[in-house]
Amino acid sequence: MEHYRRRHKRNVVGEPRKERKPRKLPRALTLEEWERLVSVVDNERDKFILYLLLYTGLRVGELTQITYSDIDWQARKLHVRPEVGKKEKERYTEIHPVLYQMLEKYKGRRGRIIPLTGERVEQIVKNYAKKAGLPSEARTGITPHKLRHTFATWMLEAGANIRTVQEALGHEDISTTMIYTHISDKERREAIERLPWV
Repeated sequence: MEHYRRRHKRNVVGEPRKERKPRKLPRALTLEEWERLVSVVDNERDKFILYLLLYTGLRVGELTQITYSDIDWQARKLHVRPEVGKKEKERYTEIHPVLYQMLEKYKGRRGRIIPLTGERVEQIVKNYAKKAGLPSEARTGITPHKLRHTFATWMLEAGANIRTVQEALGHEDISTTMIYTHISDKERREAIERLPWV
């Protein structure tokens, strides 16, 4: 009986419950941070990787399996297949006009666009973040996933609706995408709070 009471102590009426820690919002790059990051990239392939990550919102596993045959050159769309072992649906995403110009240089090629492992892509991003003087820690620094967060946040700030962002990111559940609306709300609130009071 004592063992039962110990296991169910939290359920006793009046027993204070531990407050849940608020979910930490992913931080997107500012335009200045992005410019600093790409300014230190001296390798064309590496710069191409950074632009692909930021302007498509692809996960690393999706990026490394994209092939040139996945590009619809006429419609300017990219066919994105889910990562191996993942349940996400296949999707098509529009290609930014400037990114399309970068891709056009490789028109006619075959095989994977980025023939690297996900780990190597992660390392490339972290190395340039460190070189640019930006955070490079695993949890708080600049990572490929942070570029995905930035893509979503910038889309919302540019006026995209939440459904459009959901489709672009390939989220099954819109509640996963809703976190980005909180980021935009936070930035808007902070901007209003910074207004001079005269």
